[in-house]
Amino acid sequence: MKGFEKLLSPIEIAPNFVLKNRMIKAPQSSWRWNEDCTADGSDAIAMYENMAEGGVAAIDVAAILWEPAGGIYLGAYDDRFIPGMIELNEAVHKHGCLTIGQLHHIGPSAGPTPDGLPPISSSTLSEDEMPVPKPWCQAPRGLTVEEIHEKQRLQIEAAVRLQKGGFDAVEVHVAHGYFLDSFVSPLWNKRDDEYGCQNVENRTRIVREIIEGIREACGPDFVIGCRLNGREFHPTKQGITAEQAAENARAFVEAGAQYISIAGYGYGPTPFRYCPDYFPYPEPDPFMEPFMDEYRGKGLWTAVARQIKDAVDVPVITAGRMDENLAERVLEAGDADVIALGRTLWADPWFARKVDEGRIDEIMRCTRCASCEDPVTQPRICRVNPTLGQERQLAAKPVAKKKRVMVVGGGPAGMECACTLSERGHEVTLYEKTGALGGRIKLAAMIKSGGCEEVMHIFNHLTAMIEKSDVEVRLKTEVDEQLIRQEAPDAVVVAASSPYRIPDI
Repeated sequence: MKGFEKLLSPIEIAPNFVLKNRMIKAPQSSWRWNEDCTADGSDAIAMYENMAEGGVAAIDVAAILWEPAGGIYLGAYDDRFIPGMIELNEAVHKHGCLTIGQLHHIGPSAGPTPDGLPPISSSTLSEDEMPVPKPWCQAPRGLTVEEIHEKQRLQIEAAVRLQKGGFDAVEVHVAHGYFLDSFVSPLWNKRDDEYGCQNVENRTRIVREIIEGIREACGPDFVIGCRLNGREFHPTKQGITAEQAAENARAFVEAGAQYISIAGYGYGPTPFRYCPDYFPYPEPDPFMEPFMDEYRGKGLWTAVARQIKDAVDVPVITAGRMDENLAERVLEAGDADVIALGRTLWADPWFARKVDEGRIDEIMRCTRCASCEDPVTQPRICRVNPTLGQERQLAAKPVAKKKRVMVVGGGPAGMECACTLSERGHEVTLYEKTGALGGRIKLAAMIKSGGCEEVMHIFNHLTAMIEKSDVEVRLKTEVDEQLIRQEAPDAVVVAASSPYRIPDI
């Protein structure tokens, strides 16, 4: 028995949208599209195809723009984007994987816009009213009712293009601190008209009208989902509560949403920390301390996912630091119906297949280093998966000519090198002068493990892969010129660590 019966079981979202298991790729911007926002031939297609081959049931392609907004995102605001969408969806579909296109606009969470104008929002706010301080965001401009209707039209037209481009579903993005969230969140919405935040009918109006418009334009068979904040963290505690989120979800379902995907967000001195759950490092802010038990236990969104699941009659998707064991427990408890995996799949795109095939020890775990979240390093990178977004260039392809290779140094670099060379078909011997592999990774783990970051995942994965490989390991063996001449390899790779430098203090 595999032990993950619920996680590996199918679920029907709609008659034409049946997930083969309960694992989907969570929506995250990849920044791997072409600079003109097209998908045609882009690295993102190879990246998502690799995840599809890796076994997830669906991929939620995030941050698809319904109007130009700068940045390397996938566009859907013009028909010229449709051919690239078709290419993307054909690549993913051939592996039995469904696709969701998430419509996106960063809205008030943006800094200065490309045209130098303030970002758009539900309301015009002063700097003092902003839930996010400078320099992270700029005070936004609220839209008129006429402008709201125009933005709705653009999103509906973009959904039609997603359907023509081969997507199986569209997701209306009402989460984080982005455009549509600014209408349902009391932190942003200060309007006093029919799109104000006074009650659930008004605050959900813009989203409900978009969902209804997409249904009318795309017909009865195109699946419509909605992602929303299950909770918003803020020092004043004035963000969206779980009770309000459940009301919002119920209104969206009544308008036609066929699934609800739960996210969350937080606002504070450094807003980056609260959405991707890095807030405990090095210590949580006082207003986040009450949520530490949830964070360590069932996941930051699981409790609100359950409240929303009890309020609606459609499948509920949750996310947040999920591995296969926690995901199975969440599903078994009935807290959610589907698990969305984000950084889990950046680190190991074949996570789902490895779970399905019982190869748990081969999973490369996300170490939560936040390299993928750094806007300076766009596009996405991953410390433990150097092939992310570069699958075409860096995939370990079989070699034409087998060689005998000496790899000198049994730290993480040498172990990774030896495994890759062996996977490609070379005869590899790994040399380590001490009595154990791993180099200084255990020393690093004394600082960066047991909390936000988990460096020991690297050691555990590489140790398992070395044991499963054909690599010959020679411990307590120091490599010198004499040994190299004696072994006469075709190639030598030096993967020894740099020396420590002790400062003269």
